[in-house]
Amino acid sequence: MNGQEPGRERRGGRSRGEGLISIFCQEDGGVSFKIILQPRSSITRFCGVVEDIIKLRVNAPPVDNKANLECTKFLSKVFNVTQSKVNIIQGKKSRRKTILIKDLTIERAKQIIEEHLLDE
Repeated sequence: MNGQEPGRERRGGRSRGEGLISIFCQEDGGVSFKIILQPRSSITRFCGVVEDIIKLRVNAPPVDNKANLECTKFLSKVFNVTQSKVNIIQGKKSRRKTILIKDLTIERAKQIIEEHLLDE
C-alpha cells in the first residue's frame, strides 16, 4: 500500500497547499485558474490538484450546460462571491476549463483552495 486512503487521489505531490500560488493568475480585476471538471459524480467537491490544474467533481450531467452551471454555483459559494462574478472563460464544452473569478486576490484564492483540499 502507498500510505494513501483507499479511493483517494494524489494531489500532484503537493502537501498542505505547497506551490498552489502557481495555479492562479491575477487578471481583469480577478483571479483565473484551470480546472478539470468531472461530471456525474456522487457529490460536488474539489478532489485534488494535478499539474497545476484543480480537479472538481460535480453531481450534474454534462448536458444542457448543467455541469457548467453547477460548477459556477459551487465556485461562487466556495469563494463567497455572487455567481455573476464566476465566469468560464475557456472550455465551455470541454472538461478542461479556465475560470475567472472577479474581485478575488491570488492570496485569498490560495487560502480557500488549501482549506477545501485539506478538508477532503
